[in-house]
This record gives sequence, C-alpha cells and structure tokens, in this order.
Amino acid sequence: MNIGNLRTLVDLERRVVTRNSIGDEIPTWELVSSVYADVHPIRGREYLSLREMQSDITTRITSRYLAGVDTTMRFKVG
Repeated sequence: MNIGNLRTLVDLERRVVTRNSIGDEIPTWELVSSVYADVHPIRGREYLSLREMQSDITTRITSRYLAGVDTTMRFKVG
C-alpha cells in the first residue's frame, strides 16, 4: 500500500441504539475514529423506483489497519 494515496479524511462510525422517554429505540452513529484513507468509486447508478429517483454507489475504501473494525461499522466521507 502506498501511503501517499491515503489523502481523504474519513470517519469510522459505530451504530448505537438508545431509547427515548417512552421506550422507542433510536438508532444513532457514534464516532470511533477519524483516519486517512484512499476512497475509490467502483461503480454507481441511478434508477427510478416507486416514482422516485434512487442512487446506488459502490466505493472501495482502503486505510491502514485499525483493530476492532467489524462489518457493522460504516465509513462516512465528507
């Protein structure tokens, strides 16, 4: 890995579920770490679904090793 390509600052977030005063679950995202990564779009498309424009973007994000990352977490760019 060429560390010169890691030039985009991204946030690694974990999903946290809290409850409000009446007991409803409210999902939120909690910041785990901010890291520099290489963000490379692989493909994207726009389509019409239920009379609304939808978009689907697949992106490859490469960063240095960070312990504790799992598939339930997300990267937030920008």
